[in-house]
Amino acid sequence: MKATSAKIFALLLVVLPSATALAAREYQTPSGRPEAVFVNTSPEEASNKIAALCVKQGWTPSRQSMQVTCEYKINGFSQALTNVLTAPRYATSVRHFISFNLIQDGRQTLAQARQYQAFTTAFGQYNETELANDNAFNSSIDVMLASGAVLPIGTRFPDKSWWGIEFFPDANLKSPTKIASFNNPSPAKLSGLIIGDEVVAVNGKKCKNIKECFKISDALNIGSDIIVQVIREKQILEFKWIVSKRPDVAELEGCNNICLDPIKNSFPLSRQDLSIAEEIERLELLREKGIITEQEFQAAKNKLLDLN
Repeated sequence: MKATSAKIFALLLVVLPSATALAAREYQTPSGRPEAVFVNTSPEEASNKIAALCVKQGWTPSRQSMQVTCEYKINGFSQALTNVLTAPRYATSVRHFISFNLIQDGRQTLAQARQYQAFTTAFGQYNETELANDNAFNSSIDVMLASGAVLPIGTRFPDKSWWGIEFFPDANLKSPTKIASFNNPSPAKLSGLIIGDEVVAVNGKKCKNIKECFKISDALNIGSDIIVQVIREKQILEFKWIVSKRPDVAELEGCNNICLDPIKNSFPLSRQDLSIAEEIERLELLREKGIITEQEFQAAKNKLLDLN
C-alpha cells in the first residue's frame, strides 16, 4: 500500500514527544521498529530513492554509508510549541529529523527508521530526543513505502476493519473520499466498488472525509456487515461486504520469487564490482575512521584515476 505525500505530511505535523498521538499505530512489524523492505534493490539504490522522496517533500537530505537522514519542517505553531516544551530558554530552535539505516539482505535492502528532535544550548551542548509516538512510527513507515519499499513479511495490523482502498489526496489535506486504487486483496473491490466512486455514508451514517468513514467502520465488529453508499455518475449506490481485518503480510510485494534467487551480479557486492566513484567513497570512509592516512588515501585515489 503506497502512502500519499498528504498522509505523510499530516502525520509529521504531530511530533511532540509529550503530545497524545492522534492516530493509533497502523503497523505491527516483526522487529517492533519502523521498517520496510526495498525489493531487488541495493543499499545505494534504496538510499537514492529515499533521498529523492525527501527532496520531493521539500526536506533536506544528507547521506553517509548505509544511512540517509532528512531534516523536515513542521508548521509554525507546532515549531513554537516544540521550542517551548523541549528546548531550554537559551538554545537553538529545535530541528526535526528522520533517519534511515540501510541493511543489505540478499537481493533486498531492509530500511529501519527513527525520528528525533535536536537542539544546541548556548553552551554548545548538543541534545537529541527520539520520537516514539504512534504518529512518528506510522509516518516513518509511510515515507519508506512512498519511496518504493514494501512491508516486510510478518507485518501485522490492528484489528480494525479493512477496506483495501487508497483515496485521492488533495492539496488541503482534507482526506477526500474518492477512490483512487485498490489493494490486493480488497473486500471493497470484491463488493463492486470501482475507482472514482465517492464514499458518502457508512451504515447509514454520513461521512465527509476518510477519517470519519473509517471511524464508523472501525466501531463495527469483525464479521459483521458493512454497507457503504457511494456517488457514481450522479447516482447513489450501495455496496455491502463482511467486515474483516487486514491480512498479515505473507510475501514481499513485487517479489515474484525473483528476489529469492541466488545473487549473481544484480548490484555491486564486492570490491571488484564497485565503480571508481564508489571505490573513492569507500576510501574516504576509511580515511575518516583513521584506518588509512591522508597520504595513503591520495595514493590509492591517484591509482584509481591513473594519475600516479
